[in-house]
Amino acid sequence: MHVRLDDPVDLDAFRRHARQLLAAGVAPDRVEWNAVQAAGDAADLFGAGGDAAPPAALATAAERQPVPAWFVELCGDVILHRDPQRLALLYRLLWRLSHEPALRHDPLDADLMQARQMAKAVHRDIHKMRAFVRFTRVTGEDGLERHVAWFEPEHRIVEANAAFFARRFAQMRWAILTPERCVEWNGHALAFRDGADRREKPPPDAGEQLWLTYYEHIFNPARLKLAMMRREMPRRYWRNLPEATLIQPLAEAAAARSQSMIEAPPTAPRRIRAPIALHLRPAAGVEPANLGELRAAARACRDCPIGALATQAVCGEGPLGATHMLVGEQPGDQEDLAGRPFVGPAGQLLDRAMAQLGWARDTVYLANAVKHFKYELRGKRRIHKTAGQREAEACAHWLESEISLVRPQALVALGATAARTLLGRPVAVQAERGAWLHERGDGRPVFVTLHPSALLRLPDVERAEAFERWLADLAAARHAFCCSRGMKEQASAAAPLRIAPLTPHAFAPYGTVIEAPAAGGRAINGGNARRFDLLDNLQLDAAGGRAMLALFRAGARSFPHDVAEMERHALGSQTFVPLGERRFVIVVARAGEAPASAGDLAAFVTDGRQGVVLAPGTWHHALLAVDAGDFVVIERAGEAVDCDLCALAAPAVVDWKG
Repeated sequence: MHVRLDDPVDLDAFRRHARQLLAAGVAPDRVEWNAVQAAGDAADLFGAGGDAAPPAALATAAERQPVPAWFVELCGDVILHRDPQRLALLYRLLWRLSHEPALRHDPLDADLMQARQMAKAVHRDIHKMRAFVRFTRVTGEDGLERHVAWFEPEHRIVEANAAFFARRFAQMRWAILTPERCVEWNGHALAFRDGADRREKPPPDAGEQLWLTYYEHIFNPARLKLAMMRREMPRRYWRNLPEATLIQPLAEAAAARSQSMIEAPPTAPRRIRAPIALHLRPAAGVEPANLGELRAAARACRDCPIGALATQAVCGEGPLGATHMLVGEQPGDQEDLAGRPFVGPAGQLLDRAMAQLGWARDTVYLANAVKHFKYELRGKRRIHKTAGQREAEACAHWLESEISLVRPQALVALGATAARTLLGRPVAVQAERGAWLHERGDGRPVFVTLHPSALLRLPDVERAEAFERWLADLAAARHAFCCSRGMKEQASAAAPLRIAPLTPHAFAPYGTVIEAPAAGGRAINGGNARRFDLLDNLQLDAAGGRAMLALFRAGARSFPHDVAEMERHALGSQTFVPLGERRFVIVVARAGEAPASAGDLAAFVTDGRQGVVLAPGTWHHALLAVDAGDFVVIERAGEAVDCDLCALAAPAVVDWKG
């Protein structure tokens, strides 16, 4: 029984004929497949001698023959193979899959192995065509330019590969000529025709000589491996590759060139040229009139190197006139791709915190101090890298422009980079967090706290406690301005605290004053020194605690300073001693119920040589250093959390005038 395909790679026709044969119960050894169309052949499915049922009757039954999905894919590959027995092999496999269900689980079956080898050969030929097609530029009689290539595939892969070239070279008109099948792309659609003669191959153009020069210069003699080259670029392709004429002479000279490279002196590194801006720069000295102009200008910024490497500038988002502007460090990987601030893991943590506070994200303006993503590549991943001081300074004017356009009442600095940019000085976040700083020339107060990414970097055992404290920071920042009409009204509403000199008697309800005695003590070290035993009652061992000695490096606070939050350590005392003559202000409240207003607070200033021990449970404000410097801190460490926070219902203000 003879079966013919009009097109040797028509998979749909093969499947239709094979289903009908299978439904008719025609065994593989009774079928002779022929993929060559002869003139005058009848269009009937079966030739002379066929005794099957009528095709129309068989088609319905054929639909009931299921096959594995992988077999359909295998047929799509094998039908492209040049082996004349490929159709017989595929029908034999179809017959066996229908009559031998276990075949699909037998990886060593001879027919299956042969079909898979054919599919592998087809895939390899498809890859070689993509790698070894070389286009030549020609001008047609119509004056239009197109690119033409000659290629001799081993299998019938032209139609299967045409879509790849259409995607890869969508912007140019091209044609690929082969002995059996040709394909052409006019910029809109693919067209196929019969094969061409090798004499239609266009002669070399100027681009070919340029390609040969390029190939010769990138040829690395030190990495030459002829056996691998012949395996990856078989000789059968060489006659259609312009660079093939260079392989033999380059290979023969490889040893000498390698030696000359070893003996050559090192070359001086070239200076990297400045990147070309992708957007028009705004006129020098012209401030953006709105946020749209600011974003366009920031995209064109190349004042520091990271602008050329990031995907885009990420400016802020939020309403104009927002009460709060929250300022982070720089966009991360996800922000760089999305073009929006705080959409990555740190932004998700900020969203979670704001949701717990009932603080709608769309009521604040979110921005970053640095507008481009700085990173280093590790494999395919872009790992965040902290922006340097120069890069932050280069971006500072963009942030100031945002502040001028948005006109927020208050600024919240998330992290050290944001705080430094907003305040113009280095900021020790842990020492200055949780307080409003009045240092900006425009009068806007700055609230300093941690960046959410700092919490993500903490060990799991510390993260919950740190999050609660950070949440209290955000609550204090929100509360201070949520009910006010502006910064001046907020400042005027804060009750002033009277600051008294620190004395042991006045401080006794809150703890102990540490002072160097004028005389007394006992001689030690052979009379060369005197020892003063100042304290023997530090309480640090409650709930399994232990003593910990820490160093606080504090910046000088600016006054007046808002006091909106207090804290206490119920399980242990806390000691502050300056290294050197450094004054500080201490704001305290008695142990017990949380303070509510300025009337519950007391404020003292040291003379620069005094320290204090806060009794367990004493409420106190964070360190308020009058003089910048280092402070020794002795406090309790342990597994139990020992830090309670409270926000004042009516904030107070400390105004130290020196």
